[in-house]
Amino acid sequence: MNAEGRLDSEAAAAIGPLLGDPLAAGDAVAALRRYSLITLAGDGLVLVHRLVHAVTRAQLTPETAAQWEQAAALVEAAIPAEPVLPAAWPTCAALLPHARAVLDLNSDAMRQIARYLGFSGSDPAAVDLCQIIADAYTASDAYGPEHPDTLTARRNLAYWMGKVAD
Repeated sequence: MNAEGRLDSEAAAAIGPLLGDPLAAGDAVAALRRYSLITLAGDGLVLVHRLVHAVTRAQLTPETAAQWEQAAALVEAAIPAEPVLPAAWPTCAALLPHARAVLDLNSDAMRQIARYLGFSGSDPAAVDLCQIIADAYTASDAYGPEHPDTLTARRNLAYWMGKVAD
């Protein structure tokens, strides 16, 4: 994998050596986990803490930000309309890490991903994602704690919490 072809020079210099060295990559992941900046998501994937994610996105160049918006639009368009149906679950599973990476927590698509998690039997994961979504709505200047979408997010959280008897 050629990091220089896909990353700016500063990022390539930092990440390039990790791409070909699984031991170095493992050490880097362990260091990030020690500071709670990432969590393991299985299958070699990691989830980045939302504060790190927000700070990183805020520092993107306009060109890169536009690429992220395009990626978000593609992921959003690919999410099945009915994530509660078992036939949609493989697609949702494949899109899950991408959705977490590029979608706004306040998007309808992210709520659909949370529904997929719950209906596919991952109730605790649905609770976790619904909590993150509800917190994002509550903290948002555009929504706030009394906004109808915030209340809907809290209702969804309560639903999945009830499913796990919490």
